[in-house]
Amino acid sequence: MKAVFNDVVIAESDETILLEGNHYFPPKSLKKNIS
Repeated sequence: MKAVFNDVVIAESDETILLEGNHYFPPKSLKKNIS
């Protein structure tokens, strides 16, 4: 699963949690140095 905002990947993981139709990313999957 990949989260993209303004054509920039902000999170990516194979281990998301599906809850009520929404995918939640583990904190370690968040990209912290986005420019």
